[in-house]
Amino acid sequence: EDRLIISGAHDIVVKGDASLRVYGDYNVTCHKDYNLTVNGNFNLISKNHNRHIRGNIDTKAKSENKKLEGSSTLTAQGAVAHTAKGSATIASLDQLHLGGSKGLNMQVGQGDITGNIQQGNFHFEATQGSFEAKMQNAVKFLTDSGAIHLIAAEAAKILAKQGNVN
Repeated sequence: EDRLIISGAHDIVVKGDASLRVYGDYNVTCHKDYNLTVNGNFNLISKNHNRHIRGNIDTKAKSENKKLEGSSTLTAQGAVAHTAKGSATIASLDQLHLGGSKGLNMQVGQGDITGNIQQGNFHFEATQGSFEAKMQNAVKFLTDSGAIHLIAAEAAKILAKQGNVN
C-alpha cells in the first residue's frame, strides 16, 4: 500500500497524453465544488449510469438527441412543461395515450384543431356529465353518403335558434 498526503496546492501538468488505470473501485470525494473542463468531446461509457442529485439539474446545449433501446419513464412530483419555439410533435408507432385525472385541455390561439383517422372510428364518451360544443358559426357534419344519424339512449331534445331541425 502507498499513501500520499499533500498539504497545500498540488498541480500535475502532463504535456502529452495521460491515462490512469484502476483495477478496483475508483472513488473521488471532493469536499467543495468539483469543476471539470473538457475542450474536446466528453465521452462516457459505462454499464449503468446512476445519478442522485440533491439539488437542481440545469442543462444548456445547442441541441439534444436521445436514443433508447428500451422504455422511458418520467415521474415528477410537480408540474411538467415542454415548450418549443418551433413546432412540436408527440408521436407513437403504436398507440398514443393522453389523459389527466382532473382534465385534459387543448387550446389553439390561432389556427385549427384537426383530427384525421385513416381507418377506424372516432368516439367521444362521457359516462357522467355531458358533451358540449359551442360554435360561433355553423356546425357542419359531412359524410360520404350524405346521411347523418343522431342516436340517443334516452329522449333527446335538439334546440336550434335558427333554421329547422328534422
